[in-house]
Amino acid sequence: MEFKISKELINELEELIHENKEQEILLLLQDMHFADIAEIMDELESHEAAYIFNTLDSEKPQKFCLN
Repeated sequence: MEFKISKELINELEELIHENKEQEILLLLQDMHFADIAEIMDELESHEAAYIFNTLDSEKPQKFCLN
């Protein structure tokens, strides 16, 4: 099944980012493949994408750097 980014998902993430709700962001992204998270980050403002990157556990950002 192909992953599709919805406007609702982006809006939800933007709201969580602006409210500094790291735990909720982690719960929302925890089962997603790193490539899907990277695709989502492409849709966000650069400071929002950086927030997501910094919020992720230490394993996922390493995967971004390797690809």
